[in-house]
Formats: sequence, C-alpha cells, structure tokens
Amino acid sequence: MINEILNKYSALNLRHYKKHKAIEKMEQQRERMAKRLSHKEGLLKPLAKALAKAAGEGVVWDIGGPYGINAHCSIELFRNKEDKELKTEEHPFGKPFCRLTVMFYTVYNTEQDDFSYKPKGQKLIVVDYSVNTEKYAKGTIGEVNGGNFGTIDASDWTLEQLIEFGKI
Repeated sequence: MINEILNKYSALNLRHYKKHKAIEKMEQQRERMAKRLSHKEGLLKPLAKALAKAAGEGVVWDIGGPYGINAHCSIELFRNKEDKELKTEEHPFGKPFCRLTVMFYTVYNTEQDDFSYKPKGQKLIVVDYSVNTEKYAKGTIGEVNGGNFGTIDASDWTLEQLIEFGKI
C-alpha cells in the first residue's frame, strides 16, 4: 500500500515537472518572439532605412517613440551626418529635411464566422498636422496626445510619396 502511494506521488510529481518545463520553454519562446516582433525593430527601423535609401546617398535617419496614448512614432531624415548632429537654438535636435509622425495598426480578421481575431496585416497611418479636427478640448488628454490632428492611411503610398509628405 505504501509503495502504491509513493509510486502514484512520483508519477504525479514527474507529470508536474514535465508541465513546468514545458511552461518554461513556452515563456522563453514568447520572450524571443517579443524581441522579434518589437514595434521599433520590426516596423519603424526598416521603414526609416528604406526611406533614407530612397531619399538619396548619404541620407541619415533617426527614429523616436512610441509616444503618448496613440503610440506616435517619429521618423526624421537628415541630408548628412552633420545635419543630424547640428544643435542650435532653432534646431535643438538636428536639422532634418523630412519629418514624419506615424502609427502602425494591426488589422484583424473580424468576420462574423471567425472569432479568432487573427491578424491580417499592418496599416501605416501618418499624422497630418495641417488638419486640426478640434475633436478634443484644449488641455485634455486627447488634445495633449495629438488627437486633434488628422490622420491618413499611407499603407499604399510609395516611399517617395512619404518623403514628399514629410518634407519640412
């Protein structure tokens, strides 16, 4: 009888150990995926590099963000390294010739018969500072986070169109 109890406990303990190890392995996989799927590494940096390459030889880029509730990210293009490192009262963060504020949205499959909400892809949204919707009152969180500015779906734009839109 005692052996039966000990064997049963050992079997349960072994199953628990195996499940614990499987959970640890999944946590490690999740951490690796999180690094790979990073907003900055997976979307922002490749877009900034592609824009700089399309803008011409010697163009240098910089990124920032995400900032605020809307997770705005900035991409700045500089004609050369000297323009990026230039620090003046007028240009405390360098002198870019192109500045874009962008957001990325994951588009989900939300069809009636599909409750999985599987990601279908990404959308690139640019903030249009020439449009003030006045949706949020002055001083509110929405206004402070840039919610009053218009947005444009730029997912189908070319790199040249993005550069032209962001020219200062």
